Amino acid sequence: MKKFTKAIAAFCAMAMIFGTFSATVFADETDVAGENVASGEAVDGAQQEEGSDPEDSDDKDSKKADKEAEKAEKQAEKEAEKAEKEAVKEAEKAEKEAGKEAKKEAKQEAKLLGAGQDQSGDQAGEQPSTATEQGNGIDTNESVPEPEPVKAPSLFANGLITQDDINANNGRMPTVGGTYTVAEPITVSASAEVQTPGESITINLNGNTITYTGTGSFYKLGYNETVDGAIHVYGNISLTISDSGTDGTILASGGANKGSVDNWVSITAKNGVAKIGTDVNRGGCILIENGCSFTLEGGTISGFHAGDEGGGVHVSNGGTFTMTGGCITGCSATKNSGGVSVHGASNGATTNSSIYYHSTADGDPVYGPVSIVASAYISGGVIENNSTSGVGGGIRALRGNLEITGGTITGNRANNSGGGIAVTKGNVYSPSFTISGSPKISGNSCNTAKFSNLYFTDGAGFTLSGNLSSSAEIYFNSSNPGGNSFIAGSYTYSIDSFSCDDATYIPYAASNGNVKLSVEPKVSGYNLVIGGEILVKVNLQLGAYNNSSTSVSYSYSYSKNGNTTNVEKTLAFSELTKSGSDYYFNIPVESACLTSDITVTVNYGTDGESKATKSAAECAYYIINHETDETYTLNVKAVAKALVYFGYCAQMQFNINTANLPAIVEPGDDFNTLTGASYTIANDPDGAFYGASVAFLSKTEVNLYFKKSVLGDTAPAMTVTYAGGATETVTATPNGNYYMYTVKGPTGDGFVATQFDTPFSFAVGNVSGDYSVNTYLQVMEYKYNGSSNNVLLKLVEAYNDFAKKCQQL
Repeated sequence: MKKFTKAIAAFCAMAMIFGTFSATVFADETDVAGENVASGEAVDGAQQEEGSDPEDSDDKDSKKADKEAEKAEKQAEKEAEKAEKEAVKEAEKAEKEAGKEAKKEAKQEAKLLGAGQDQSGDQAGEQPSTATEQGNGIDTNESVPEPEPVKAPSLFANGLITQDDINANNGRMPTVGGTYTVAEPITVSASAEVQTPGESITINLNGNTITYTGTGSFYKLGYNETVDGAIHVYGNISLTISDSGTDGTILASGGANKGSVDNWVSITAKNGVAKIGTDVNRGGCILIENGCSFTLEGGTISGFHAGDEGGGVHVSNGGTFTMTGGCITGCSATKNSGGVSVHGASNGATTNSSIYYHSTADGDPVYGPVSIVASAYISGGVIENNSTSGVGGGIRALRGNLEITGGTITGNRANNSGGGIAVTKGNVYSPSFTISGSPKISGNSCNTAKFSNLYFTDGAGFTLSGNLSSSAEIYFNSSNPGGNSFIAGSYTYSIDSFSCDDATYIPYAASNGNVKLSVEPKVSGYNLVIGGEILVKVNLQLGAYNNSSTSVSYSYSYSKNGNTTNVEKTLAFSELTKSGSDYYFNIPVESACLTSDITVTVNYGTDGESKATKSAAECAYYIINHETDETYTLNVKAVAKALVYFGYCAQMQFNINTANLPAIVEPGDDFNTLTGASYTIANDPDGAFYGASVAFLSKTEVNLYFKKSVLGDTAPAMTVTYAGGATETVTATPNGNYYMYTVKGPTGDGFVATQFDTPFSFAVGNVSGDYSVNTYLQVMEYKYNGSSNNVLLKLVEAYNDFAKKCQQL
């Protein structure tokens, strides 16, 4: 009736426009005619009474009449225009009122239809069926068709989700199968539980944000109940979330412990009895159970919390979660699994016990076993910045299958273990954890650093189920290097794709192709060896790389007499010496390079390397500053201190003489001011022997000096005889006004400390005699006796003492 009233009002408004315009035109014509008639009568009377010119009078009256007519016409046009505008406004107003009324009535009908009420009779009313019933008085007996009832728009019309739709659906998302697109930012206040078997729902966020304020799961998929003692499972329900836009988000806001009751089905392995278990507050955003599935293709799930497990997504027994894109971020759980929980039933078997599975809404249930395994397949997307008070900040798998072929898991945190992923062996079903493709699992954290990224319990591990891309980045923990490993099988991978939370360990390829952990090959320590030569002993820890693929290089540079010498050498694995579980090798150093940095590089595997740098002086300083044992100090510390001093002054050869000897020689004094020391040789009739010096370089050597003026312009060869009868011929090196003969010991590698007091015999020209390292030390000690601050005396005394006790090192 209201619609009809509005229509009549609109029609009348239009009629008013037409009527006003017509009346104005007719009135103008009548007025003009009347004026003409009156004007004519007045003219005739004036001509008769005054005898004036009739033509002249008529012309004036005519002009006056024309002006009056023109004025009246303009006024009429203005009035018509004004009336027309007012009529149009009235019509538009009436039309808007009619539209509002129609929309209001349509919404009312939609609500009634949504409540299951048939409103067709109320909308159309009772319609007369014949002309007589319509009141025309003629009975034709012909039926008049009833008009179509006015239909209210349905929920989520054209697959669009609006705020009005959500409100009309009691604050929930769609629970009826179909493909939907979110048309605008919306707020959802209640959990959507999909329980009808066979339903398939796809939601495109379309770049919009859904703000969820409810306290249960945003979506719960699956249902079960007990009927006449038998358990009926309602499954085969699927939900897919995608985003054709760029910022589509499902955002949790308000609400304490979001999550729903997880009604999982278990079959006791011992007797095959089925039961329904109940856990609350699981799946903060999505809960999947009992043969249902959820696929995340795009969009972001953010800020959800579960009081128990699965802050973002919880996969219960029989459920499947597939992630190909999108993001799960900022979610949390009080117990375990901040981001994603993959948690199968605690007990189970392949037998069935009164289990009826419903896969369609109308089909008959099938009697048979029910899966207790939960599964998650991640090939893309990002799981980041989620957290839990328990284990599995990003993902936790317990009695479930976890397969990762891509995606990124980073920035997640667990208070206990498995900041990235925790895999826990179940009491019935052991989890299956496989990796392939190009996943990135890194940058996660927990209270114990070595459990930050991948954490396994009870010997659980992971298997390479396909080739691994070189761009993969996988960190795993070092708590059990032998037990936690990749079972690689026949698949290819790059060892560079693997890393360990603990830098002490590195991955290596075992002989069976599996990836395991080993200690990183590295320099584990140094010793300073002071005997007949100065050595830096380098200790190595090689772990699993104790094979021919490993080599060691060392290099250093030093300056002597203004010249720079570069030393580089590489040792093969076979040149290393094994000591217990470790290895070592020695680097000979001249005293001139005691303070030079020595860089040691351990080369292992395909392209792995570790470097360490140390100098001989640093080893000596350690002895000086850190050794407190009195006996050790007496035997070694003085030698080390003397070496440090000597290393700075090693460019000089010491030819000590009683003449021009300074009272005290301090560190930094110019030792070139010293001359040689006299020593009586058994046979030296011409006084050719000038003196001696001992070179404490990389090897302890004795230099004997003879005057050129006595031996002549050509230096004769020297014959040296060692204890035991070994002999050698030594040639001279010109040294200013002298010839210098260097005696290098019976092996040619210098005198070791035990040989310091063993003399050797020599003969050159007319000179012959015996000499030893100890002879030189005694001469030095004698000449510097009482000079307590003399550096050379300290060195000599330390070496002399060290020679006697070197076996204690």
